[in-house]
Amino acid sequence: MKTKIWLTSAILIISYSLAEAQYYYGAPPPPPPQRRHAPREQKQEEEESNYTPKGFVAINTGLSYVTGNFGNNVGTNYGNYALNGTTENVSAGIPINHTNFGISLSLGYFINPFDINSYVTNINYADPNAANEQYVYGDQYYYVERGFMAGGFYTYPYKRFSFDGKLQIGILSCLFPEVDYGYYVGNATYPYSYSIAPSKSESFAIDVGAGVRFSLRRNACLMLSADYLNSTARYNTLVQLVDPSGNTFQHSLTGTIPISLFSINIGIGMEFGR
Repeated sequence: MKTKIWLTSAILIISYSLAEAQYYYGAPPPPPPQRRHAPREQKQEEEESNYTPKGFVAINTGLSYVTGNFGNNVGTNYGNYALNGTTENVSAGIPINHTNFGISLSLGYFINPFDINSYVTNINYADPNAANEQYVYGDQYYYVERGFMAGGFYTYPYKRFSFDGKLQIGILSCLFPEVDYGYYVGNATYPYSYSIAPSKSESFAIDVGAGVRFSLRRNACLMLSADYLNSTARYNTLVQLVDPSGNTFQHSLTGTIPISLFSINIGIGMEFGR
């Protein structure tokens, strides 16, 4: 019995001694804290994204301002009477290999009213018999231009903004307006009626543009841009004259129309390539 008591006491003493020996040089240090890289890495990724060139696809709408001879309202040239109108387009900028340079594409639509009032007024002034004639004119018609353009693209990102520039060439499909007018001689019951038939033409065009994008959430963006479009289109149509007796005469009308438009657009799009 005494042997068992001594054996149990010896085991307890040895166990206590081993436990105390672990703290001879003090309590063990706490485990090292875990390294937290997530916030720093996330911030670094956000900073890199702020300066990474991004591509875009956008839908834009705006105003189309006539410049140059396209709207000078001088003389009797069929192509000089465009008024300010509207425009709509789909545009895209695609950076090459994550650089600031890339490819730009656009599909645009422009509509500009024909200034029938000024046109008929100038014809009246040019008519030597105008004092004995009363001119009238028909409905309002429009110049309509549709263009597909492609070219170079440059973008400079800064935080949530991207500043873009482009130089494009392409094909402009032009629909020229129908123009109806006439005049009465003296107190005649029936007028001399003129009708210029509508016509269509394709021409080479050049476009220079610049814009700024503002990045929103979920890769969406707002856009503000300005473009200058220039082209020289040819027209070839017929003019029909019907006199007061009902006799009909026709002759061809050919020439060129110097199309030049300055447009300001706003739009919304999606960005990619972050």
